[in-house]
Amino acid sequence: MNLKFKLLILLFFFSFLNAEYLVYEDINGNKTLDYIKKNKHSIFKKTNKPSFAATQSTIWLSITLKNDLKYTSSQYIRFREAFLYKIELYDENNILKGGSSVSFKNKQLPYVTDTFKVELEQNSSKTVFIKILPKYNATYAYDIFKSYNEVDKHNDFYENVFMIYLSIMTLILISALIIFFIFREKLFIYYIYFIFITIIFQVYHSGYILMYIDIPNLVKYAEILALGVLIGSTLFIKKFFKEQVKKYPFSKFLFQAILIMSSLGIILLLFNFSYYVDLFIELVIINFGLISLILFVLYMIIKKVKYSLFIFIGMFTFINTSMYCALYFTGIIDTSYGLVSMQIGSIIESFAFLSLILFRIYNRIRIEKNKSEEYAQKLKEMQILAKMGIWTYNIINDTLHLDESSKKIYEVDKDVISFKHFLNLIHPDDRKNMLKIKKQALSRQDIHEFEFRLILNSDISKLKYISIHWQFSYDYENKLSHINGYIINKTEKVLAQKKLENQQLLIMHQQKLAQQGEILSMIAHQWRQPLTALSATTNALILKNMVGKEINSDELYNELKLISTYTNHLSSTIDDFRNFFKAEKEKTTVSFEELADKSLNIIKLSLETNDIKIFKNYNCKKKFSTYENEVRQVILNIFKNAEDVLIERKIEDKKIFIETKEENNYIVLSINDNAGGIKEELLSKIFEAYFSTKKNKDGTGLGLYMSRTIINKHCNGKLEASNNKYGAVFTIKIPKS
Repeated sequence: MNLKFKLLILLFFFSFLNAEYLVYEDINGNKTLDYIKKNKHSIFKKTNKPSFAATQSTIWLSITLKNDLKYTSSQYIRFREAFLYKIELYDENNILKGGSSVSFKNKQLPYVTDTFKVELEQNSSKTVFIKILPKYNATYAYDIFKSYNEVDKHNDFYENVFMIYLSIMTLILISALIIFFIFREKLFIYYIYFIFITIIFQVYHSGYILMYIDIPNLVKYAEILALGVLIGSTLFIKKFFKEQVKKYPFSKFLFQAILIMSSLGIILLLFNFSYYVDLFIELVIINFGLISLILFVLYMIIKKVKYSLFIFIGMFTFINTSMYCALYFTGIIDTSYGLVSMQIGSIIESFAFLSLILFRIYNRIRIEKNKSEEYAQKLKEMQILAKMGIWTYNIINDTLHLDESSKKIYEVDKDVISFKHFLNLIHPDDRKNMLKIKKQALSRQDIHEFEFRLILNSDISKLKYISIHWQFSYDYENKLSHINGYIINKTEKVLAQKKLENQQLLIMHQQKLAQQGEILSMIAHQWRQPLTALSATTNALILKNMVGKEINSDELYNELKLISTYTNHLSSTIDDFRNFFKAEKEKTTVSFEELADKSLNIIKLSLETNDIKIFKNYNCKKKFSTYENEVRQVILNIFKNAEDVLIERKIEDKKIFIETKEENNYIVLSINDNAGGIKEELLSKIFEAYFSTKKNKDGTGLGLYMSRTIINKHCNGKLEASNNKYGAVFTIKIPKS
C-alpha cells in the first residue's frame, strides 16, 4: 500500500470522526423562534459536516447540554473561527443569550470566536437554539467546555501559537531585509513582499486586528490579502526561474495570466464586491493560480532545474495546510487546529523559500570565491610573467614585508627585511634619491613612483633596473600607518631599450655615412665648375706671363677678383656641408621656408643638371622650435629620393612641388613629385629599416626609417607618405611652438 493511498484512507477516516450536529437551513430566512421550537423534532437533521460553504441562508442549530453533577454548573459553547455576520442564542424560555458577537475591550468582534455561557441545574439538561446569519460562508463547528478555565486554556493556546508564529515570521522578514541590504539580491524584494503580505493576511485572518480596527466587510479584505499572497508567490517564482521563463514561452504567458487575473480580482473586490465575485475569486482565480504554480514547479523538477524542489516543498506544504484549514472551516475535518495548520504551513513555505535563496547566495559566493582564487592564481602567474612583486612598508617598525615575487626580484630569503638592508641593495648613486623619496612619501607628498638600480651579489657591475610604485594606508585616527605598493623588474626592458638605442645609433651612423657619400658626390659636382673657372683664370695669367705679354693693373685686379669669388664659393660650400652634419643639443627657432631653401642650396646644382624644376608655394612662414640640422637632413633625403625616382622612371617634364601651410596644431611641409607615386602595397613598408624600392639597389633602406625616427621621436612630429594624381607626397608635421 503506497503512501498516497494511506493518506486518502486517513483523510476519509477523519471525516467520520466529526461530531454530529442538529441543523436546520432556513433558506428564506423568515422562520421565527416559535416555529423552530414547535417543529424541532421534524425540521432539525443530523449531520457530521457542520458547515455550509458559500451560503446566505439562515442556519439554526439545536444543542442539548447535560449536567450530571449534583450542583449547579455552567457550560460554555465556543464557536470556532467563521465568517459569521450574526449569532444569537436562545434558551427554551425564549431568552436571548447572545448578540452579534462577544465583547472584547468594549468592542464588538464580529469575526473572532463567539463564546456563550449556559447555566445548568444539577442533574439536568437544557436545549438551546442558535440562530446564525452568515455572510457567504457558515462554519458553525463549536466546542463545549465544562468550565471557563478550559475556555481560557483553549484561547491561550491559540494566542501563544499565533504569537510564536508572528515572532518567527517577523524574524524571517527582518533577516530577509538584512540579507537584502548586504547582498542586494533583487530576488529578496519579491520574497520580502511575499513574507510581509503573508504576515498581514495571517494577522487579519486570526481576528486580532479587529481588536483595534473596525473593518465592516471582513470577507472582502481577507480575499484581497489572499490575492496579495498569490501575487507575491507568483512574482517570487517568476523571478527565481527567470532563465527558464525566457526558455519556455508558455511559462511567461502563465505568469502573466495569474498576475492579470489576481489584479482583476482585487479591482472587482474593491469596486464590485458581491456573493458571486467572492465565489469567482475563491473557485477560479485562487485555485487556478495555486494549481498553475504547483504544476510549473513540478515541470521544473522534471527538467531538473536546480533548487526547484525547495519551492515545491514550500508551496505544496502551504497549499495543503491551507486546504486543511479550508476543510476545517467547511466542517469536512472536525479539528481544533485548522488555523494553526495554515500558520505552520506558511512558516514552512517561508523557510523553504528563504533556504533556497540562501543556498543560491551561498552558491554565488562559492562561485565568486572560486573565481577570486582563480584570479589570484592568475595574478600570481601574471606577476611572475610581468616580473612584478608586492610589498608593504611598516612605518612603525621601519621594515619591508615582501611577497614571493618581491623576494625573487631582490634576491633575498626573508619575508621581512629592514629598510637599512633594503637600502644596501640599491646602487650607491641611487641611495640618496631613495632616502629623499622616502622622506617625501612620509610627509604625504604626491609622489608615487621611483626608478632605481639594484646591485646583485655586491657586484656593482651586475645591476637590476627596478620601478617602484606605492600608495598610502591610514589608521582609524587618519595617521599614516603603512605604505603599500608593487615593484617591477624592468631589467630586460631597459637592456633591450639600450640595445635598440645602440642599434639606432648604428643605423644613424650608417645613414650618415651613406649621406656623406652622397654629399661628397654633390660637393665634387658643385666644385667642378668653379675649379674649372679658377684653373682657366690662373692658366691665362700664367700663359700671358710666359709669352711676356704685359698685364695691366685693371686686368690683373679683375682676374684676381674672379679667383677670390671662386674660392669664396668653395669655402661657402664647405661651410654648408659642415653645418649640415653638425650635432645639435639645443633647439633653434626656424621656419620650413628657411629649412627647405637651405636644403635646396646643397642639391640645387644636381637638380638643375638633371633638368628638374622646383615649384615653391610657401603659404606659412611661421617659425617653430626644433632641431634644425636633423630636419634639414630629412628634407634633403626626401629631395634626393624625389630626384632619384624622377631620373629612374625617365620622366620627361620632371617637377618637385614644395608647399607650407598650417593644419590644426601643426605647421606642415609637403614635398610632392610627379613620378607616378608609390605602389599601395608598399606604402606601409617604406618606413621600415633596410627596405628600399630603388632598382639599382644602391639604396641602404635606412633613409626614410631614420627620417621618421627623427621627426616622430626627436621632434615630436609626424612624417607621413601618400599618393596623389601626380606622384608621391611626403608630409612633415611639426607642432606649433
